[in-house]
Amino acid sequence: MPKSAAAAREAVRAPEEGAGRLERGRLGALSFEATEEGARLARALGEALCGDPPRVEGASLVKDNAVRAVYRLARERAYLKVHRTVGARALLPEFLHPNGARREWRTALALRERGIPTGEPLALLEPSGTSPRRAAYLCREVPGARTAEEFFAGREEDRAAHLGRLAGFLARLHEAGFDPRDLHGGDVLVGSDGRWSIVDLHAVRGPWSVTRARRARGIALLRRGLRGVLREGEGEALLATYAEESRLGDPAGFAREAAEAEASVERRWRRSRLRRCLEDRREFATGRDGGVRIVRRRDLGLEDIGRALASHAAADPSRVVDRTPRGTSTLVAGTGGGTWIVKETRAGGALRALADLFRGSRGRRAWMGAHLLGLLGLPTPRALALVEERRGALVARSLLLREYLADASTLREFLAGPYGRLPAGEKRDLVRACAGVVGSLHRARLHHRDLATKNLLVRRRAGAFEVLLIDTEDVRGRDLGERERVAALAQLDDCPAVVARSDRLRFLRAYEEAAGVTLSPPEVAEVSARSKARAARRASLR
Repeated sequence: MPKSAAAAREAVRAPEEGAGRLERGRLGALSFEATEEGARLARALGEALCGDPPRVEGASLVKDNAVRAVYRLARERAYLKVHRTVGARALLPEFLHPNGARREWRTALALRERGIPTGEPLALLEPSGTSPRRAAYLCREVPGARTAEEFFAGREEDRAAHLGRLAGFLARLHEAGFDPRDLHGGDVLVGSDGRWSIVDLHAVRGPWSVTRARRARGIALLRRGLRGVLREGEGEALLATYAEESRLGDPAGFAREAAEAEASVERRWRRSRLRRCLEDRREFATGRDGGVRIVRRRDLGLEDIGRALASHAAADPSRVVDRTPRGTSTLVAGTGGGTWIVKETRAGGALRALADLFRGSRGRRAWMGAHLLGLLGLPTPRALALVEERRGALVARSLLLREYLADASTLREFLAGPYGRLPAGEKRDLVRACAGVVGSLHRARLHHRDLATKNLLVRRRAGAFEVLLIDTEDVRGRDLGERERVAALAQLDDCPAVVARSDRLRFLRAYEEAAGVTLSPPEVAEVSARSKARAARRASLR
């Protein structure tokens, strides 16, 4: 057995003496359930513990969102988690839907009872009532703890051994019947003694039998949460050690199940984050005025949007950058001396408007596509606001406001102009930059349905080429099949004759590396044949 697997079987210390004895009592309007030490601490701090924020000296905010706030109590070396019950759940009685603080408390006690390391549970504090809208969970901090992300980001030595211990810890957690359903790199901590422990217990379910499918999802969540700090091959090693520690049959089959689970987790994460760009959030704001709905970035005022739309409506021909039967794109003055593009699209008939009712307006699809690219770190001009005008239930017109990059040109314009005058080395740099962006797009399981040279922008920054994706309404979140990949690459190979055959082949090789795929000789030949056919059709239309 490898050292990392053996180390993963390290003994887990039993709960401290007295941790099993619980006290119940009241603090004014609060009721509490606590360990002996937790009760002493709760009485010392009083009702201030359940404030939001808590009125405790030295309390500092660590994390805050709509449903939960986490405070560190430095003097007490403890964490206080204030859970808020919002929405329809606030109407449910406590026995149907326990609040998050009660779930954490019960789970922490069950973990300690089974010898699974977690922050020592101290107290559960709840206001009186059958369904408290706010409750608090108090636990001791893990001495010297760092999150898994922090630990592996800054560690060079013994990485394999620590990854083995982490995999073993997750295997023990599942074996004990606990299923952390929202596991990420910040939920597992390594203490100063080298032991791993789990925190953020509100989404941990159990104890019960954890199925093979749930195990696959658990290790997939952990690998995804650590992908920013794991090095090549470490994700596979983490999975292999977990399968060994769990004594799962058919390790190759389990690896496939984990890969499928990871893809499913990624899809759910994307859908969740995409919804946020259409809701009132920390970064975005929404509003309605009659039949007009506006979604904007919070750093952009409604007055700025109004001025931009007025300039768009009154734009002279010199400010029009694109005009189609369905809409117009114009340049308008933005904030801070910048320039924006307003891209207007009309529904174009009852059938299209009806289709947009299900798929979203063209402006909305562009807004969400730009946000998705930004989430995944893919370069695109910043989308600023979405405006939709409705007639009844149907969107009659949508407008997207985005940044205008004055120092950029489309790849088609660049190839027809400055490209021919570049030295050979800079041509190769541009080829690699284009291949890197397109390959990263496809590796991220995204498909741009109109991946032509007119929909890529090129500019120089700090002496290097930067390539950006535009027309984001055509971005779709799905894997590419072989035929779609070939069609996309052939569509992009929409280049004038100045691009040498060697550079085209160099593009395909660089694309393979960025996308993590290997193109077969027949696929390369088909890309070339389709490109020549497209060029012949264009020539015949001139």
